[in-house]
Amino acid sequence: MLSRHYGEIPLHFDWSMWMDVRSLWCGLMLPVVLWAWPLSLAEFCSLFVMAGVLVLIAIYDMRFGLIYDRLVILLLLLSVVPLFCGHIALGTALAGAMLGGSLLSGLRWLSHGGLGLGDVKLAIPLGVWLGWEDFLLCLLLASVAGLVYGGLMLAFQQMRRQTPLPFGPFLAGGAMVAFGWGGAIRSFFEVWLC
Repeated sequence: MLSRHYGEIPLHFDWSMWMDVRSLWCGLMLPVVLWAWPLSLAEFCSLFVMAGVLVLIAIYDMRFGLIYDRLVILLLLLSVVPLFCGHIALGTALAGAMLGGSLLSGLRWLSHGGLGLGDVKLAIPLGVWLGWEDFLLCLLLASVAGLVYGGLMLAFQQMRRQTPLPFGPFLAGGAMVAFGWGGAIRSFFEVWLC
């Protein structure tokens, strides 16, 4: 597989690759920082750490169609941050990891490989960061955003039906929204649906 920037697509992530996307990464992190500013200091720091890795994952998934294992492992190792900050309980985090991994594994099986293995791997640390309730919200937000984006791209003939659509960027965006505002969004839906 060839890439515009590298010739061959790198199969493994190394930190020198970050140098090639650092300005894009900073440009994408700036709105995240401004958007997360009203959060408490602990939540802001946790979201900043999570977003830093998720933005890299999203950039490389859009660029190469790959979610690198090293970045997923880094996100998993950093999942101790919300645990130490008191944002999530250990039991909720473990339930989120099990739900995330099993749910996306099932979706991968049902789609006959249409959902990438990297998305399944990414679901596990996202479940730890978010817990099971916010992971379900993340998946809902990611699915809706992906459907809208894909529908618009098809409508404006920017892609064909057979063109693969990376799901990692939508999972990353859904995770950031669910982490920062999951409780408020769930409360809104509970009031709206009742």
